[in-house]
Amino acid sequence: MIKAVIFDMDGVLIDTEPLHYRCWKEILKEHYDVEFDYDIYLPCIGSTRQFFRDLVKEHYGVDFPDLDEMNRIMKVKKSQIVKAEGFPEMPGVENALKEMGYKLAVASSSPESEIMDAMTRLGLMPYFDSITSRDHVEHPKPEPDTFLLAAERLNVPTDNCLVIEDSTN
Repeated sequence: MIKAVIFDMDGVLIDTEPLHYRCWKEILKEHYDVEFDYDIYLPCIGSTRQFFRDLVKEHYGVDFPDLDEMNRIMKVKKSQIVKAEGFPEMPGVENALKEMGYKLAVASSSPESEIMDAMTRLGLMPYFDSITSRDHVEHPKPEPDTFLLAAERLNVPTDNCLVIEDSTN
């Protein structure tokens, strides 16, 4: 019997994947004069920034100085776009969350600060009992650790949890 629903965030609760691709495309063009191909970006969806960093180095020879600097550049670019255009909502999510009737959690490979910012901006925080990010586990997605910790935090056995995830990673 399902007692809890655990949601991925990007691409499920909010429509951030096109935003993230756009940010990285603009960053790579502005900083490194690289035309970032969407087919190369696809494996990054649902993965970590380290995976992205390694992939960009492999395909384009671009070596970001370090993860902190890479994250800072992304945060600035994302803030510029969101400020100008608003945050990308996923239609119908809030109404669906209101009707769920289960314990709810977010389990995302995004940093906790980004999850909290997105959920707060869209008014979705009150619906969730727990937030778990890549910051909370040793082995983030695509490993199952993020989802397993989310279930533990909800105090619901994994057999009683439904995970909603859009990534194939």
